Amino acid sequence: MKLLRLFMVLTLVVLLSACNTATQVTKVQKNGETTLKIGSLQGYYDVQTLKAEKGNVEIPYEAAVEEGTILLQVTKDDKVIYEEEIASQKEGLLSFEAPKSGSYDLIVRVKGEKEKAKEIQIHTKL
Repeated sequence: MKLLRLFMVLTLVVLLSACNTATQVTKVQKNGETTLKIGSLQGYYDVQTLKAEKGNVEIPYEAAVEEGTILLQVTKDDKVIYEEEIASQKEGLLSFEAPKSGSYDLIVRVKGEKEKAKEIQIHTKL
């Protein structure tokens, strides 16, 4: 019985450690701009959904992380279309080729499955 209980506790710990966890999150969307701040992140977090026409898409962004490395990813149907790595502070254009018109997701993901990132700030302009 004790062995079964220990097994159940260990299983729960492993499952919970693989979860997406974001703390101290503030997100403001206004006039085509999105500002996202995350105190601590493990896994990934949805920044916003983008509407794009087929062809070249460019999204101005600013991003910063104080601890860890993050990936800004544009996805379509859970497939990564574009990825930008940020280890401290960066600004520029998220530039990708949209294979078809429709909705795309912009997500922030911590680089490394079991890693954490702290004090994340992302700002985009559509």
